[in-house]
Amino acid sequence: MLGRAMEARAADEEDDDDVVKRELQFQQHYYGSAASTMTGDTDVQDGLQHALQWSNDEEAANTWDRLDCTTVNVRGDLYQYDQQKFPSLPALMTLVSFDAFQTSTGVYSAVQDPRCEANKIWKENERKFLFVVNWRMTPVQFVLTFAVDLSSEIFTSDKPFARLFHRFIAMETGERNKRLKVIPRVVEGPWFVKRAIGETPAIIGTKIDTEYYNGYRYMEASIDVYSSSVARHIVSLVTDAAKRLVIDIGFVIEGQSDDELPERMLGGFRVRYPDLQSLRHLEDPEKRGELAESLIEGYDGKRDSTAHRRRLTNEGEMLLRMLKTP
Repeated sequence: MLGRAMEARAADEEDDDDVVKRELQFQQHYYGSAASTMTGDTDVQDGLQHALQWSNDEEAANTWDRLDCTTVNVRGDLYQYDQQKFPSLPALMTLVSFDAFQTSTGVYSAVQDPRCEANKIWKENERKFLFVVNWRMTPVQFVLTFAVDLSSEIFTSDKPFARLFHRFIAMETGERNKRLKVIPRVVEGPWFVKRAIGETPAIIGTKIDTEYYNGYRYMEASIDVYSSSVARHIVSLVTDAAKRLVIDIGFVIEGQSDDELPERMLGGFRVRYPDLQSLRHLEDPEKRGELAESLIEGYDGKRDSTAHRRRLTNEGEMLLRMLKTP
């Protein structure tokens, strides 16, 4: 019996090693490609051009990096009783793409749009689950793609963060909008931007219209930033001061009961001194450096309408079936 137990443990360790190897290969493929742009290689991710480039150099302008989520405080396991917060464990997911672009029409679901990096990453990685955050601020969009291996503990364990994530993907949109929390931090920038953004966690869906797109191996939160007049004003301030800013944004699902605590960060990003004029144009790749004034003034175009949104039926059910499949 001891022999069988040792064999089982060895098999588990081999499985863990395989997961680690796959994760390293995955990160090397995407981070390696992004990093290559720093040395002049323009062939990024098989033809996808970056304006904002990945870098871990804190002084590098027009770059992004993963947020160290252990620097962010989240609700502890006894938060219901003592309201205490503690540093999060490392992020549950890895940020693999920060796709920033200009667009005339807007993209409601980046995972479903072949022009977006999220779509390419989803197609190329059958063993990954993607959580995508799509910030829509036409004529500019930021699409963040987080990835995690399907064999990771977020899918296989019964720990509080895994339990909470399973519940989140099974929720209706209204319930999700009461759970997805954004934690901002202006590391460097003018005082008026720091004051406008602050560092207080915000349940994004209660303040800004947010839709969710679900499919096999992905979930996308599509955020209509200009649905909020306050958010529109903040975008105006940030745009005007962008080249002087270093900003951190983290994401966490809010735990609201004992069995959902402590919280653990899904992931996050840091963006340094972005040059919004350099962003690629989705509809016209040759059109750069012509950022519309409407970004600063606030987009006055036709608001998103239900008729233009592509929605999948039976929201959440496909994801749950996938999680239950070996």
